[in-house]
Amino acid sequence: MEKYLEYQKLDSELFKLEREISKNEHKKDAQAMVNFVKDAQAKILKLDEMSKQTYAEFEKLKQVQQKGFSLVEKYSKQIGGTPTEAELQDLKAKLSQTASQLNELEKRMLSYEKKAKSLLQEFDSIKKKMAVAKSRHQESKG
Repeated sequence: MEKYLEYQKLDSELFKLEREISKNEHKKDAQAMVNFVKDAQAKILKLDEMSKQTYAEFEKLKQVQQKGFSLVEKYSKQIGGTPTEAELQDLKAKLSQTASQLNELEKRMLSYEKKAKSLLQEFDSIKKKMAVAKSRHQESKG
């Protein structure tokens, strides 16, 4: 019976120590840093997927843009010698429509460029915060 009471006393002291440790700011801070790093890793994976999608869309837009430039070149070569008034009007209409489409395309490309820059900035921000979190976690261990 005496050993049992001694065990209960030790168990009670151990429980008190565990509560103290769990209340310890270093432990809370370390756990917060571990959670932050886990969340940051998930965000980085999401950013990576978004950047791949953005890049693919941008590449598609570049291909469409190149087709537009080729079309302008084709239209220009169709007119041989001295063009008639009707040929000039037709060329003007085609080039005007193509120029309008190319301008719209350029706006979309700029939008994707801004999105890519934003993704890079967010990635850099997370990377810096992760470095700080890892450093604080190491400090709390030591």
